Amino acid sequence: MKNTFILWFLMLLPVTAYSQDVNSSFGFKMTLPDYWIVLTREEVKDNADIFDLDNVKEVPEALLNQVIPMITSGKIEMYFRPDGTMEFIDNVNVYKQVGSVPTDEKTVAEVCKGLPQELAHAFKRPVSIYGCKLQTVNKIKMLYLEFDGILAGTRNIQYQIPKSKNISIVFTVTFKNASLKDVKQEINQIINSIELM
Repeated sequence: MKNTFILWFLMLLPVTAYSQDVNSSFGFKMTLPDYWIVLTREEVKDNADIFDLDNVKEVPEALLNQVIPMITSGKIEMYFRPDGTMEFIDNVNVYKQVGSVPTDEKTVAEVCKGLPQELAHAFKRPVSIYGCKLQTVNKIKMLYLEFDGILAGTRNIQYQIPKSKNISIVFTVTFKNASLKDVKQEINQIINSIELM
């Protein structure tokens, strides 16, 4: 019932502009397509119950134990791409983490080599990797990762962006495999609009 409620809630929110500027409390700004829905950290925290995290059977418990406190304490922003269906909603979650982002090819190659094993350990199953590379957008070097999503029939694209020497902003896009082409195009436009503040 809760899953149905959140889907209806997201589909009924009003849309008024061709694009919307987002000024994140994480220290960046970007432009989203008009129909995307933005939930700030405070909105995520105040409405944590709509995510129904107690009934997510496909997600390993250790992973849920990391995600739930981030939602309930307001350490994550979420952006939703509603498509008018009652299925899984393509989304982006953003959070800050302690740690530096590798910005040289040698270190990135080491990260990419260990990524399949690291994700398989976290997801408790083999994970296909579709991309792992250093990428420069608006003069910002960032780590780009693309891999199977935790939920069946989904994929993740992750951008790790250095905010400072020891802090990074992590964008994780989760989308249905069926919407791969459209989502990738929109995400590229969104990432290209990012400016650190």
